[in-house]
Amino acid sequence: CTAGEAAPPAWAAEARGRCAAESLEPRAVLTTDAILAHASWDVSFGAVAFTNPGKVFRAGWSGDVAQEVKEMLQPLRQIPKRDAHPERLALLELFDGLLHDRGGGPMSQTLSACAGSME
Repeated sequence: CTAGEAAPPAWAAEARGRCAAESLEPRAVLTTDAILAHASWDVSFGAVAFTNPGKVFRAGWSGDVAQEVKEMLQPLRQIPKRDAHPERLALLELFDGLLHDRGGGPMSQTLSACAGSME
């Protein structure tokens, strides 16, 4: 922060610290594989709660995520290929959990019925 700017929220400072601790490369070297994302969520769908107190996501493939979820969260730009970016993997993990517990309704209806937050 610079003078006059508000301090970042506590979750942001924690996320930066966790990402820095798990980083494999020095900050000066930036590659797609060096990009990390930190996500946490507290989402409910009816009586089912999906809680993640905080996890660092690395670039990787989401082979065990349902195809319906992958299609819903398609990358918009493919150069460089963005299928494996950690931000997308975090969302895929959350949405895949919701898909398994939705009771057979359409995914859009499930998402509309959810309450909570993701940071």
